[in-house]
Amino acid sequence: MKIVKPSATTASTSHETHSTPSAQSNHRSHHSVPTASSHTNPSTAGADKKKKFKLGDFEIMRTLGTGSFGRVHLVKLKETGKYYAMKVLRKSEVVRLKQVEHTINEKHILDMIQFPFLVHMLGSFQDSANLYMVLEYVVGGELFTYLRKSTVILTCLHFNRDMVC
Repeated sequence: MKIVKPSATTASTSHETHSTPSAQSNHRSHHSVPTASSHTNPSTAGADKKKKFKLGDFEIMRTLGTGSFGRVHLVKLKETGKYYAMKVLRKSEVVRLKQVEHTINEKHILDMIQFPFLVHMLGSFQDSANLYMVLEYVVGGELFTYLRKSTVILTCLHFNRDMVC
């Protein structure tokens, strides 16, 4: 994803880029807010045409989470009624926090990967202020929260074992 800094010429235009398969290739069901996953053959997942999105294609439902330079929203694709997670990164914050290369790498990796245990990116686009990544919506919360909880539990178990022995 090429980051285009805001300027007088880009303020009113939308720069769209996309290099991932359309929603039909998605290996998880999105007919309603999903509660479970269903898988198809990932080797055929990349065979569909690529879809270009724009912000107007989605209805923003609610915020799922916030981070250092962006938010993740639950969105509904107006055309199909399917739910997705939309990661919105503020360009100014990505640049200020020197995360440009990291963000570009994240986008490229998500474009290339088709694996049932990783979130699938359906597309990406940008406007003068933000970068957008449209991802499958997976119910269950943020992985980092689970990792943090498991680390606390393992630390407590280790601490208690040392005290008993």
